[in-house]
This record gives sequence, C-alpha cells and structure tokens, in this order.
Amino acid sequence: IDKYPDNPHLKNYLLVLYGQLNDTQKITEVNKWISIEHPNYLFGKLNMANEHYLKQEYDKMPEILGPEMELKQLYPDRDTFHIVEVLSFLKCAILYFIAIGDIDQAEIRFEIMDELDPDGDDTEFAFLELYAARMKTMQNRYEEDQNGKIFVDTKPQEITSISQAPNFHHQE
Repeated sequence: IDKYPDNPHLKNYLLVLYGQLNDTQKITEVNKWISIEHPNYLFGKLNMANEHYLKQEYDKMPEILGPEMELKQLYPDRDTFHIVEVLSFLKCAILYFIAIGDIDQAEIRFEIMDELDPDGDDTEFAFLELYAARMKTMQNRYEEDQNGKIFVDTKPQEITSISQAPNFHHQE
C-alpha cells in the first residue's frame, strides 16, 4: 500500500484481512479510507453499502449504489465487468430489496446471479436469504388472513362408549 497508494485493491485486501481477524473497528477505518481516496472503486462502494445494511440503514444504500440498483447505471462508461464484481453487486442489491420488502426485485436479481454462478457461495447465500424472506412474507400473509377470519366457538361432542356392535344389515 505504501509502494502503490493509488491501488484500491491492495487496501481492499487489507480490509478482507481485518474481516478474517474479526476486527470491526479496523474494517470500518479501512472502509472509510478506501471510500475517501477511491470514491469510484466498486468494492469500496459495496463495502459501504454492506456496512449500512448491517446497521439497518437501508435508505442509505441507494445513495451509494444508485437508485436503480443496476451496475451499468452506476458505471455508465464501463461495458465490461468482472464476474466477481457483478455477483458482489447483485448480492448486495438482493439484500437491499429483501430488507425493504421488494421480493420481486430481489428475485429478478437472484435469477441473474443463479444463471451466472449457480454453485457459488454468494449465490447460495443469496438463495438462503431470499428463501427466508419468502417464508417471512408467506407467514405475514397467513397471519393477515387469520386476523380477518371469523371463528366460532363450538362445544366438543361427547364420546359415548358402545357396548354392543351396531347392526349394519337392515331388512328394509
């Protein structure tokens, strides 16, 4: 980093190292350092957006990643992106849309992610988050349906014991 201070990738590697060491204070410091010195660096933006996600500051994520949550809208001058950039951006966008309750937009981005890297760790992570969000949505719908129903209290029927077998053959 001292030798190549204009290279944001090296600073991002440092951030990843602090992540492996679970040093959240250093992660935050390096993340701010990257975003100040390299404001257009995608992984710096993704790191900041993920930090806001973890703090449940979902409204700040589109300020960083763009209101469309589209990689091409964020970088209109670029035509080529590395697959890791695309997958990381999609994962962050999926988390954002799940957080704000827009499961349909999360599904659209997950389909792209699944097509690009169906067996990847990020794809599996996004799938599990999306699955949990779907389940929560279904649970909320079920509870809303239950709240709108009218229930009638009934008395349980008495069970009587039969001492003799019934006659199933009737002459009529």
